[in-house]
Amino acid sequence: MGSNAELPPLTRLVSYAYARADKNSHAHFRRGELTKLLRLKNRQATNRLIARAERDGWLRKDSGSECLLVPEHITDHAYPPSLCPRGNEHDDDVIGK
Repeated sequence: MGSNAELPPLTRLVSYAYARADKNSHAHFRRGELTKLLRLKNRQATNRLIARAERDGWLRKDSGSECLLVPEHITDHAYPPSLCPRGNEHDDDVIGK
């Protein structure tokens, strides 16, 4: 679904995020990977799309192009949010929450 270029970029972004979410609701991407996968012009376009997904409730606040934060209820995992294993700091990362 995520690679279907006929789908809107927001739908593809959310599809990739939800498909890659780990047990802590983090979806990891290499630097520049999302821009390429989504066939966007540049990193700024990717960041604008991520901000829109956050605003619309598809992603949690503080998502970034290398680590998208998926709402916990989407992943259906019983794990609380934790520190990002890639070393990214997110405002809502709390150990033992």
